[in-house]
Amino acid sequence: MKYLICLLLSAIAIPCAAQQNDSFTLNGVVSGLSGKKLYLVYGNMKGEGVTDSAIVSGDSFHFSGKINEPTFAFLITEDVAKRRPEGSSTSFFLEPGVMELSASNGTLVNARIKGSVAQAEFDGLLEQYDRIDNRWKGVLDSLNNISKTDRDEADRLREWVLQPYNDEYAAAKNGFFHDKPESFVTAHLVANSQDIPTDTIKKIYAGFPENIKNGKYGKSISSELEKRMIGIPGTTAAAFSSTDIKGKKLSLADYKGKYVLLDFWASWCVPCRKGNPHLLAQYNKYKKNGFEIIGISDDDSKQDAWRAAVEKDGIGVWKHVLRGFSMSQTEVSPDMNTDITVRYNVRSYPTKILIDPSGKIIGRYVGSGEDEKELDLMLAKVFAK
Repeated sequence: MKYLICLLLSAIAIPCAAQQNDSFTLNGVVSGLSGKKLYLVYGNMKGEGVTDSAIVSGDSFHFSGKINEPTFAFLITEDVAKRRPEGSSTSFFLEPGVMELSASNGTLVNARIKGSVAQAEFDGLLEQYDRIDNRWKGVLDSLNNISKTDRDEADRLREWVLQPYNDEYAAAKNGFFHDKPESFVTAHLVANSQDIPTDTIKKIYAGFPENIKNGKYGKSISSELEKRMIGIPGTTAAAFSSTDIKGKKLSLADYKGKYVLLDFWASWCVPCRKGNPHLLAQYNKYKKNGFEIIGISDDDSKQDAWRAAVEKDGIGVWKHVLRGFSMSQTEVSPDMNTDITVRYNVRSYPTKILIDPSGKIIGRYVGSGEDEKELDLMLAKVFAK
């Protein structure tokens, strides 16, 4: 599991090329898949995606390659791209060294990995998740049944019914972070979670050893922390121009001298729509004071639904634009040049950002509930002057 530090090795005249622990071997035994092709998908030492393949001979298969730290990997059968049948894939932590995978009955369901310290740690957390799911099975099954006939109602119920369930999951994950602060599993989970508070991420990152900080997960977390400094109170609001719902040009610069609320939402977002009556009341209350709202919707591919939602909710009294979703040339992430949500680092809906007359962000409110109350207090404060 150890990540070899080249600087240390060079200090004692051992070249990096001589390292032994940057290679992995995965030996597998799976019955019922003889002659089938398996694919191993993972990230290599350069951060590049790798897809390797092997034929199951009898019941056995073999993979080998080079990685310099534990990394999350996927093992997929050749059938997954055709029908995605149950059991056609499994995921686990691949790490330098020799590992063994076993599965049976022509399926990768319940595949077991030996020889990976990171996977053994992760299995402990997954067992906690399974216990939580078992306790909540009746509720989860009921919501799934409701969803088959009324998805909107199921989504509304999930908003409050599943809060304790989500809290249990969060407690299990946070407990793992506390108990395993130097684990690559912790680094992986933090790097791939968007709902962890910034202060918590900073604390976890500070506790990582240098090998994790210098690895791909550490670098990803460092980059995430930099992004989280975008669109926060105290910074200047990012400029943008667009075409509004009525086909007219709109620029944030036109609103300088006023308090402007950027409301990031979507027609399909249940809490966004639920909060619109309250937001409308606040707009009507402070409009005479120069308060403006610009709705920025994640409906670029569903513009009819966007227009219908604006009309149905009666929020056409303020300006509305689309986020401007467009993939960058790499087709990996949205393009910052066209996407307003990227410029403000918006990850979830609803998100509201309050800008003062000088163009500085003075408030950021994510979600509803307490954040909605905080926004109300800020509006009361600024317009009481």
